[in-house]
Amino acid sequence: METTLHYIPASDLHATPWKNGGGSTKEVFSYPPQSDFETFSWRISIAAVEQAGPFSSFPGIDRHIVLIAGQAMVLHHLNAEHSHRLLPFQPLAFAGEDAIECELPTGPTFDFNLMVRRSAGQGDVVCWHQPHQEKLRMGHYVFHSAQGNHSLTLDQQHMPLKTGDSVYVTVSSTSSTLHSIPQSTDSALVVAHIQPLNP
Repeated sequence: METTLHYIPASDLHATPWKNGGGSTKEVFSYPPQSDFETFSWRISIAAVEQAGPFSSFPGIDRHIVLIAGQAMVLHHLNAEHSHRLLPFQPLAFAGEDAIECELPTGPTFDFNLMVRRSAGQGDVVCWHQPHQEKLRMGHYVFHSAQGNHSLTLDQQHMPLKTGDSVYVTVSSTSSTLHSIPQSTDSALVVAHIQPLNP
């Protein structure tokens, strides 16, 4: 089969508090399925960041973060001695071993997070706001409806997504084309692609 799909409704996601009390996280999908922090090849989650503080260290992991609710987050990269102001739907990639302090100048935020083990593959994240058509690359995709509702069509399979819903797609052929149509002018679809080093 060239593509497989797994629908992930928002109601299936359950929040787990952080040990430091600074927020909570909801796992959207991890691969391989049922893997934990020591064994995942890649992992996607939604984090509620409620307090300023340090990011956890994940050596050997490449991270991608997207602000999906809230106005801003400032990340202070302590090793490089510079700061980055993260704005809504502007993805940022960084190394999991970087020492980073998080500041919340406008209050709590919600973030979409992709973590990819460097030895297992490479990932990238983009955000779509307009109708979009794209031939998918081989590998894994997660489409997350961060804001508004979306109508996705892939290989004649129709997938309506409400806010907070996601769909996991595996692509084994480059013949698959995805059509995405937002259902309102303020919609935002977060698209994560993971290319395994050993398909």
